[in-house]
Amino acid sequence: MRILVGIPTVVLVFVAAYVLFQSLKRKRALHRLATNDSTLRELITLPVLDSAAPEQTHLSRASTNEEFLVIIYALISSDNAAISTMRLLSGLLLSVGLAASYMLGAGWLIACVASVLLASTVPLSGPGARSAVQNLLETALVLDRWRSHDQVACIKFLEQAYTLRPLFDAVEYARRANDA
Repeated sequence: MRILVGIPTVVLVFVAAYVLFQSLKRKRALHRLATNDSTLRELITLPVLDSAAPEQTHLSRASTNEEFLVIIYALISSDNAAISTMRLLSGLLLSVGLAASYMLGAGWLIACVASVLLASTVPLSGPGARSAVQNLLETALVLDRWRSHDQVACIKFLEQAYTLRPLFDAVEYARRANDA
């Protein structure tokens, strides 16, 4: 009977730990990308800014400063909300799985802890990395459109939102490289 409950418990713990660690690694990768000037300059080029994909163009059709603010807030908060929800659910499942394995015995608990350690060694998945890059590019596109719409208001906003400054600097660098 324990084997019928133990094996699914180990699998549940592994999947929950995998999702939890992937969300943490994605957040770390997004932060590393957003703060690394050379990487941002490689990612955000003039062709990237000028050839927005159809799903990105609706984000850049804002016509007022308030609309640009709302779009940037929506991009950042939706990404954070999705990651936080995923982290909460996987953490809850991980806790339940570990509690169940504890009740099954020391052998199952060791197997579950080993599966957590195994899940922590898996590198960030391709879709997770692409999602982080896509989020940065969408935000860069909106900043670029806002810059061309009302540069003074955009810069004033960036004085308060200092974490977006490296991203805006990469947009500025791409535009200046074209002008030179």
